[in-house]
Amino acid sequence: MKKQWKTATMAVLCAVIAGTTLLSAGCGKKKADNNPQTLEVYIWNAGYGDQWVKPMLEAFGNQEWVKDKYPEYKYDVVSNDQQNFGESRINQGENNTIDLFFTQSVESFYGTDTLVDLTECVFNQQVPGEDVLYKDKMIDSMRESMVYTPAGEISESYYATPWACDISGFVYNETLFKELNLTVPNTTDEMFAMAEKVKTLKNPEYNHTYTIATTAISYMNYLFPVWWAQYEGESEYENYWKGIDSEGVRNSSAVFSQTGRLKALEIMQKIYTENNGYYDRTSSTYDFMAGQTRMLTRDALMMPCGDWFSNEMKELAQGLKTQGYDDTMRMMKTPIVSSIIEKTPSIKNDATLSAVISEIDAGKTAPETAGVTQKDFDTVRAARGVMYSIGSIHTSAIPAASTAKDLAIDFLRFMATDEANTIYALNTSGGRLPFEFNLKTDAPEAYNELMSTSKETFSMAADCSDYLMSDYASILPYYGKFALARYGGVGMLAGEYPGFESEFISNANLTAKEVFDSTIKYWTENNNARWNRALRNAGLL
Repeated sequence: MKKQWKTATMAVLCAVIAGTTLLSAGCGKKKADNNPQTLEVYIWNAGYGDQWVKPMLEAFGNQEWVKDKYPEYKYDVVSNDQQNFGESRINQGENNTIDLFFTQSVESFYGTDTLVDLTECVFNQQVPGEDVLYKDKMIDSMRESMVYTPAGEISESYYATPWACDISGFVYNETLFKELNLTVPNTTDEMFAMAEKVKTLKNPEYNHTYTIATTAISYMNYLFPVWWAQYEGESEYENYWKGIDSEGVRNSSAVFSQTGRLKALEIMQKIYTENNGYYDRTSSTYDFMAGQTRMLTRDALMMPCGDWFSNEMKELAQGLKTQGYDDTMRMMKTPIVSSIIEKTPSIKNDATLSAVISEIDAGKTAPETAGVTQKDFDTVRAARGVMYSIGSIHTSAIPAASTAKDLAIDFLRFMATDEANTIYALNTSGGRLPFEFNLKTDAPEAYNELMSTSKETFSMAADCSDYLMSDYASILPYYGKFALARYGGVGMLAGEYPGFESEFISNANLTAKEVFDSTIKYWTENNNARWNRALRNAGLL
């Protein structure tokens, strides 16, 4: 009965959700008089939805200082799911009426007169009602991802600011894990051992042999840089995008030989190898809503995703309760690449590595496992804190043509307040803005409300926030901020194998070493021809 409902309902529901495009207006009419006290806002309606915008605009308008400064305050909201809408409207210049964009990446406009420079008017200003500068309340790694540094200059500027701070990783069905007596893995070897165990289980509540599933929008590529940076270290990961090799040589094509890249690829290969049976090879045919629904309906144990899962799936999770599905989703910390022990001589095996990770998760700052050095403990601790986020491409920007610049600037500043952070969390099922703010401790009533009304999905968003607030957490810089990526065309892979999933699935004999070597060859053949061109395009040569 469950299966019949699931097949029919998922198809209809997902088609409806995927096709939704909204155009809504708040406080009435579309701005036509260029009134500097009317704020026209655009929001890209994707994973975090658009439900948070109007409550926040309302709360902003209710501030006494806003009433005094903008006595005729009004707002309009334009919302849709068109990926290029923001960029296209900004490109309209004076013909664009929108004052504030919450859109995707707008890096192409940095350093131009198309956008308002937010450095002094936002980042260096105090958060309203709080004794802290906007830039200082922002999570460091998120702030750093927004820095614009012109070639040959020392100064830093900000032309955009994030409006989301997601964490990517493995979402897992905690209820099923407990029923099947599975332990959340600390290491990649433990992850694969768990996947082997799942193949032997006989359980009517989970009658599959695979452990990992995905969707047509595969987020596995968000895990690759995490495993890479775990092994290599975050500084070396960042040096890859700067073109600096392990010897400190700049503009060096040797960056493509970083061992961490190969170790991460080996994990990918092992996941996707058909004979291993760890991965549901049909799952890549499902659209993102249908694929994520399979987590709620016990058709997958874990999948790569981000905390937007909570907002996207909360309503469906509530509806599924009437069908007998009431499982709790959680987000695990990404298992640490087991081969890191090659760099930690006092950690001899995977069991010891796992024990050290458990100590770190328990809040220890020094090793308790016999024989483990502080240096090796710190290496693992740093690896445990590595996180990937696409929050830095969820960017807020003010076009230079805006007729309500001051209003837009003040609203961005307001978004850093605890009040605004709470509103955002309540209306995104636990999503978070890029600021130092912990819903559990800073707004406990809101936290308890979400836990009581949508625990099934909110629990994983709460996990993400907890992980992000740990003192060793560090979000990897978004590669698109680096000139080699933005202008030089350098990516995570290159040449014959531009991606991960499709290549390993379609070619059963493909190895990680082949992909690794292909990337090196692509950039270095013909006396580094492509690499030199990338350097020139990036202004580095």
